[in-house]
Amino acid sequence: MELEERPTPVDPEVRAYVYSLVSALGGTGTDEDGRYVLGDDALACLKDIKRWLKLYDEKANRLDVARCLAEANLVEGDLLEILGSWPEEATDDKFRSKIALACRV
Repeated sequence: MELEERPTPVDPEVRAYVYSLVSALGGTGTDEDGRYVLGDDALACLKDIKRWLKLYDEKANRLDVARCLAEANLVEGDLLEILGSWPEEATDDKFRSKIALACRV
């Protein structure tokens, strides 16, 4: 009989930090008819998420940050909302371009 390997628990401090980054990224706004609204430091949050994926997960050879991002529904709940909310004709907006590039997590 084979024993199933249980994933090791994620450090609570790592989980809390990653969740705070995801929540600071943005969310649906009540005053914007339920549309996704970027947080004040959305670009910095995306850059921090990338850094944590690279430095923590790759260095420790674990997927703790990636697991937390999956639990927080980052891709479907945030990244797709961010990319899908911009009209196609908004190609000259440098801030949106930076955000879109930073979404390549």
